[in-house]
Amino acid sequence: MSNNNESKKSGGFLKALGVIFLILLIVGGTVFIGKYVYKKYGDNNANTDGNPILLTRAATINDISVEQTVKADILLLKDTYTIVPEVDIKNLKIMIEFYDSSESRIYSDTHTLGDVVKSQSYSITVNHSLSAIMRISKYSCKVTGGTVSYFSK
Repeated sequence: MSNNNESKKSGGFLKALGVIFLILLIVGGTVFIGKYVYKKYGDNNANTDGNPILLTRAATINDISVEQTVKADILLLKDTYTIVPEVDIKNLKIMIEFYDSSESRIYSDTHTLGDVVKSQSYSITVNHSLSAIMRISKYSCKVTGGTVSYFSK
């Protein structure tokens, strides 16, 4: 009877040892794969916040909404744009490009908004020259910098 108890105890010990080994193998494999991915893609496609590419992604135009709230005219040589982020974005940078009626780019203006918070409004003012005001027929907005956490909602 005691021989049977000892074999059960040693069998339980072997199972526990096997589970511990399996957990160490999974953790080690995950770390190895993470290091490989970061080494392969981390330098070329590194995010601007310095976080590994596994934790954040580059911000895109789909992460914000842009609305022209004040349109420039001859008396008022500036436009005002309202930006509302759909998610929290670190170090947001935006470029607004201005085009004439033949869709040739006249010039662009870049703004750094820094860290922005979801659903909060931010305002950008762009000053224009009189000659540019006479030629501008449309604008477009691009996100040129910023990172979004995969874990932000």
